[in-house]
Amino acid sequence: EHARIGRIDWMSDPSDLYEFVHGLCNVIRMVLLPLATSRSLLLRQISKLIYEMRDAGLPVATVLPATLRHRPDDQDDVISVLRREFADHRHEFRLSALRGIVYWADAHKSVRTTKLLPPLPPDLLRELGAAVAQRRPGELSDALDGSIAVLRRYGTSADVQFLNSLIAGLESLFKEAAYRLKDEAGAALKYDEVPLIRLQCARLAKQVAECGKANHPIIQQWLKAAKDDPLPEVRAAVADTA
Repeated sequence: EHARIGRIDWMSDPSDLYEFVHGLCNVIRMVLLPLATSRSLLLRQISKLIYEMRDAGLPVATVLPATLRHRPDDQDDVISVLRREFADHRHEFRLSALRGIVYWADAHKSVRTTKLLPPLPPDLLRELGAAVAQRRPGELSDALDGSIAVLRRYGTSADVQFLNSLIAGLESLFKEAAYRLKDEAGAALKYDEVPLIRLQCARLAKQVAECGKANHPIIQQWLKAAKDDPLPEVRAAVADTA
């Protein structure tokens, strides 16, 4: 019987709730859905539970693409939830959407299953690329991580518009993520955000280079700067590049 998730008092520490939901979604995606068939009682129960979580205001985008193996006609609804959660101001919802997008990209190209998902809609990738290009406050780090994960799965077949948005973001971030001695009023990034963003930019530049853009000037600039970066983590991110 379904737990009445919406009635549980988790507000003393919402992070515990999000951790529980993430774990539950992983079980649904990796254990329960592979056991279900398109007309089974199990699939109906899984769908009911997912909708109960969504109606309770919980992040569910991470698991929704996996349901398309059984219900491909739900694609528009799945895309809508992915967009809505990615645009949410809460980190846990953005992360749920990014996990769903990365799963979709992975499952569409997987050789481990005979029942592939439909292609990941380019518009979703372009929204992810736009978040990098526009350096949206609060979203940038998540968007960089998501973009790196997607590019690892697509390689040279990555959407051109998506790649161009990532390059545009890297061009702006080359100056905005420069090291400085202290926090400055009006700076695009906070002082303590710079090291992580530089690490992510180095990883992203490496992935973009492997997608056929190695000769782009900003990619070359980032790779060179990363190799000379004072932080060992940044240098290690590009250690095996030419």
